[in-house]
Amino acid sequence: MQRAVELHVGGQRYRVVSSASPEELERLARVVDDKIAAIVPPGRAITPQSMLLAAIALAHDLEEERRRSGELTRDTRGVLERIVHRVDEAIASVDVAVGQERAATRGASSSEAPTRSSQVPARARLGSVERVAPSQLESTAARGAHGALDDDGDDGPSGG
Repeated sequence: MQRAVELHVGGQRYRVVSSASPEELERLARVVDDKIAAIVPPGRAITPQSMLLAAIALAHDLEEERRRSGELTRDTRGVLERIVHRVDEAIASVDVAVGQERAATRGASSSEAPTRSSQVPARARLGSVERVAPSQLESTAARGAHGALDDDGDDGPSGG
């Protein structure tokens, strides 16, 4: 539903018709007003050029946040890929050990075929990393997953 909201930005009053809530529009107007206040020295008039400069500064901030978000998503996806790879290796290792133990128990050869679960990568068993919602990636990274593995691929000190 469209409604008219009166907003105060840069010392001016504006009437805006929008389907957004009045609270959201007022919050956004405060963000714009704060940016103008950061750009225009106290006591100077707020001109259309200063409003344009504030809009450009906000657009720049938005682009920077999008860039950082993209980097964080790529970094997190890389960490998740390494984790899935390590899980695959661990499962395969356990499956081989279990197969050897079964073979030894039965007196069969140690070249018994691997179990069914080791033939299916963890990615297929756990779900594809690409199917993780971006919001999940961001919240995981915010909790510290970004630094979960160090440069040599483990979670311990580098070089070891």
